[in-house]
Amino acid sequence: MLAPGQYSKGALGLGDPADIEPGQPGGFLTRNHRQMALDRRRGDPPNVSVPTEVRFDHGEKKRKQMFCFAATAAGWHMGALAIDLEVSVDQSDAFYGGLDIKSI
Repeated sequence: MLAPGQYSKGALGLGDPADIEPGQPGGFLTRNHRQMALDRRRGDPPNVSVPTEVRFDHGEKKRKQMFCFAATAAGWHMGALAIDLEVSVDQSDAFYGGLDIKSI
């Protein structure tokens, strides 16, 4: 799923601008801009004019392969139905004998 637009309290889906490397889509232009925004507790990164991949694995230690089934948007709100394509050790028994609703 790709998203262009303006950051508004995380609505863009690219993550917290303070955690994104400066100069990258969704992040502040420079480290100085980011530090000023953090110090003042206000300020938004520049708009994302080129559609950028939305990640569904924020806060995870490693990037996960995800599949987005559907996305919807209305006004400032967006939603997506996505699943993790990687089977973890904890989930492996839920996949024996076919897909089980517990694994979703």
